[in-house]
Amino acid sequence: MKKLILFLLLFTCFIFAQNITVTNLPYYANKVQTPIGLFGRVDSLNVAAVDTFLNVKFDTSFASYNTYGYSIGADSTYILVGSGGDGLSVVYAKGNWKYFGSDTIESIFLKGVIDTSEVYQLQAHSKLAKPDTADIGSISFFGLVNFSVGDTFRLRYRVSSADLDFEGSATFDSTSAFILNIFKLSETP
Repeated sequence: MKKLILFLLLFTCFIFAQNITVTNLPYYANKVQTPIGLFGRVDSLNVAAVDTFLNVKFDTSFASYNTYGYSIGADSTYILVGSGGDGLSVVYAKGNWKYFGSDTIESIFLKGVIDTSEVYQLQAHSKLAKPDTADIGSISFFGLVNFSVGDTFRLRYRVSSADLDFEGSATFDSTSAFILNIFKLSETP
């Protein structure tokens, strides 16, 4: 268990690297392969409903990263696991939010769902204690899942106020409201 926790901590340091090699961890050495899925929502998401979980609608697939059979589903609200995408994988998701409301306490939730089942290790919750107007921030999670061919993965969000939207910052050249990374772990030591 200690090795797994150490691995996950080290792994987050390299989460955005295209080719990842893990060293000094005997069992996990060279277990991480090239990222197999990188998806995003570039367009801002104006929250229309509160206190209910809604699917993120993806609008971007980074083809050069999608090497193992993951694709955006027909209605853009899920990622379809294809041949080669099955097995133990690390999932990292992040939502960038903007608050433009009054001085109240607000909540943001983010979770991963495989088919119709919520994945307990892919959950995040953040409470904004009396944020300033035009406040910005992010919410994220990462965890291990075991995918099967044909699974659908959905990223879902919930907010307590329509004054919370998701969008990227104009400070960056390339912005995104949401990002989803899927890294396949090798099946051989």
